[in-house]
Amino acid sequence: MNCFKVRKSFVRALKFHYTHTRFISEIQQKIKNSYYAMYGDVLLSGSRIGQLLDETADKYGDKTAFISMHQDISKNYSEFRDEADRLASGFISLGLRRGDRIGLCSPNCYEWPLTQFAAAKAGLILVNLNPAFQSKELAFCLNKASCKALVISDAFKTQDYYKMLLQIAPDLSENKSEKIQSKNLPHLERVIIMSDKKKNGILNFKDVLNNGNKESATILAETEKLIQFDDPVNIQFTSGTTGEPKGAVLTHHNLVNNALLGGRRFGYNMMKYIVCCQLPLFHSFGCVHISLTTVLYQGTCVFPCAGFDAVSSLQAIEKYRCSIIFGTPTMYVDLINNYKSGEYNISSLNRGILGGAASPPALVEDIRKILRIPNLQVSNEHNFNNCRYALL
Repeated sequence: MNCFKVRKSFVRALKFHYTHTRFISEIQQKIKNSYYAMYGDVLLSGSRIGQLLDETADKYGDKTAFISMHQDISKNYSEFRDEADRLASGFISLGLRRGDRIGLCSPNCYEWPLTQFAAAKAGLILVNLNPAFQSKELAFCLNKASCKALVISDAFKTQDYYKMLLQIAPDLSENKSEKIQSKNLPHLERVIIMSDKKKNGILNFKDVLNNGNKESATILAETEKLIQFDDPVNIQFTSGTTGEPKGAVLTHHNLVNNALLGGRRFGYNMMKYIVCCQLPLFHSFGCVHISLTTVLYQGTCVFPCAGFDAVSSLQAIEKYRCSIIFGTPTMYVDLINNYKSGEYNISSLNRGILGGAASPPALVEDIRKILRIPNLQVSNEHNFNNCRYALL
């Protein structure tokens, strides 16, 4: 009797094994790729950042993409794509190749998103650097991320970035070559400055923009074909309040889908919009939810000034008829205080997004009553929401 029970159990186990094996085999035949997307309200995108720009420029080439009011620059999508390709080719002509890290230390300006998309097209990993960094902080992040190149502003407020670099690498001023070598910055080979002034050991941004050639253009075309959506494309640093800053490595997939889902949350997919960007671009709130999302949803992005200034923002909203504005609570307080003079027409604003800190109910009420923005959204998100990331 016991033998009979054991035999029946063995037969049931054998049947389960064959059925389970056949089921797994059928799944393996259906799933050919490493990634399998399930259906939902919004399918995740498999696009790369450079691909998004190409698709938007092909369909909406004549539409204005970026406006920098303080630089008096306005570019449509065709012009922006052309310059991004030229800059990417220029990076490659300097010896930069897919997977190399390129630092970007600059306040808000047209060159910021241009470098962002050019780096993505060239397969480079953009390293966001806070323009408020001091010499020690800048050196730490450049070395931590092993940056091979650095794009940096000439000056911002009290910061003189060339002098900061000389504090880190004193021999830079004596370097007659465009390729630098410094014991304090062992990985760094190229420094590209946003200036028309010629300085030893440093390349000018405009020169790199025009430095591409047939060979670098060919390499760029081949590189764009090789870029995968799960390739790393960006490194953003934590604040470092409890120790040294840590670098979060983000992929095309992270950022594109953050922009895709965030854009729908902010209503980008339901209207034609012009966004006033007063948030710093080195932070993910600025470079993902504004510059990247603008391209994904074919909007227009306006930079009022290099750093936040409430009067410049109000002037930009009135001049360009901005419909969306992002800001921290303190930014909205300054906007309200300066708007009370009644000198500005900001009736074009349809939506306001608050983030970065807790928003008091009284402030939200003031935004509604004084600024008269009909739709408000509070977005208390962490730097890397909806993203999986690796720390350096």
